[in-house]
Amino acid sequence: MFKKKLSALLFLVVLSGCSFTVSKAPADGGVYLSTDKGDKWEQRAYVSPGEKANVTIGNLNVDRLVTWTPDQNVLYAVSSASGVWATFNKGGEWKKVFPSPARSVALHPTNRDIFLVGSGNKIYRTLDGGGAWQTVYIEGAPETGINDVLIDVANSETIYAITSRGSLLRSRDGGVSWQAIFRFTKEVSRLYMSPAGTFYAGMPSRGLWRSDDRGFNWTDLQPNLDAVAKKTGNFRQFAFVPGTSNAFIYVNSYGLFASPDGGGTWRTIDLVTPPSTVGINTLAINPLNTNEIFYAINRLVYYSVDGGITWITKAVPSSRLATALAINLSNPLEVFLGLTRPAK
Repeated sequence: MFKKKLSALLFLVVLSGCSFTVSKAPADGGVYLSTDKGDKWEQRAYVSPGEKANVTIGNLNVDRLVTWTPDQNVLYAVSSASGVWATFNKGGEWKKVFPSPARSVALHPTNRDIFLVGSGNKIYRTLDGGGAWQTVYIEGAPETGINDVLIDVANSETIYAITSRGSLLRSRDGGVSWQAIFRFTKEVSRLYMSPAGTFYAGMPSRGLWRSDDRGFNWTDLQPNLDAVAKKTGNFRQFAFVPGTSNAFIYVNSYGLFASPDGGGTWRTIDLVTPPSTVGINTLAINPLNTNEIFYAINRLVYYSVDGGITWITKAVPSSRLATALAINLSNPLEVFLGLTRPAK
């Protein structure tokens, strides 16, 4: 468990009286739930049930959806415009737990009340489910953002964060103190840790990198990928294949690729759309049947039951873009979809 005592230098933010950005008028954004793998969708956007049911998160732009592994009723919607929202009943009711624009959320593996958020140039931590927040890290350059935060799978006291300037940070005491353990020369937008403890870093301009020693040394996986398909583009999305130690599916601006061995070997997953013609926004894999793959482009969700050999298209029930997918780990019939208003 995280240490509850912090240095007096840490700034405590109590989130009382915060104003929430919600919609009282009908809006077709926010989060949707399908209970049949995407054939039908239901908007799950109410902030309060009953007499306040007309207050929704229907205007929320969702960048990420994160489920909490011990309880799949718990879901977090991360918005770079509107903060972090949480539901504890699969979207039946939403609560705003972090008020400022956020890039990432890292959940404690066993305690639902403890999680971290990367927002602007700071990392925040809560010990009570978002009632109060502590600032546990401030980047010296205000223009440098915290792009991602994660908690070590083997030790929840160890936290990693990546900045927009490519600095990989580590804390081994729950966020009290930090050190830079590696500096990339280019921006890293996402950081991942496999069940085996292998790190992967997604770089918008340099593709995918891997570390086998928890971030101290890194290998560029692009040369192996280039041997399979030239002009493979830049990093967009990434998902581990559930039940494996280091198998994953990787999305870049060219298309979709699978590796069974941490990027040592690759195969191309053929798509219906031609390579490099459309950008894949999000990706999810059925944890109980890894041949079932979902990805989203614009207002369409693509679904494969045979590992990407053939695809079924499913329309998004909204005027907005599909930008986040999450599958219920205990009931893969249930798929969550996060939406974002198109840029004008």
